[in-house]
Order: sequence, then C-alpha cells, then structure tokens
Amino acid sequence: MDFDTTRSGPRPGEPEPFSTGEVDLAFVCASSYVWMTAGPVAPVRLVGAAWLPTDPRAAGLAVYFGDVLAPVDGAA
Repeated sequence: MDFDTTRSGPRPGEPEPFSTGEVDLAFVCASSYVWMTAGPVAPVRLVGAAWLPTDPRAAGLAVYFGDVLAPVDGAA
C-alpha cells in the first residue's frame, strides 16, 4: 500500500492514476473529483461511504468540519 500526503488529488492536466490501474481507492478533494468526472467517461465513482468523526458535535453522523482562522484584531 502506498499513499501520497502532499496533495489531495490529481490536478487538471496531470495524468490521473485511476484509468491505468495504478490507484484503486482514494480519498480526493471535491475539485479533483469534479475534474475527473467532467469528461464523457469518468475514471472514478463515489463508493457511498463516509467516515464518522469522533467529535461529539457530529452526533454519530457523517459530517464535515472546517475551521476558520482569523486574526484576533481583524474582522472575520
């Protein structure tokens, strides 16, 4: 098993590793997914599963959290 933590998916114009069989399963960002499914034959598909965070705010649901950071003296 190999993994790449330097980026969240192939970028437009780069070779995508799914059609060649180099990659079977991946977590990719939304922009990579949209790019790879924009053509007539999509090399990827959603598997219909999601991770469940252990954060109590999730209440056992598959939710996404994003943190917003702003300067103390600035407006957010």
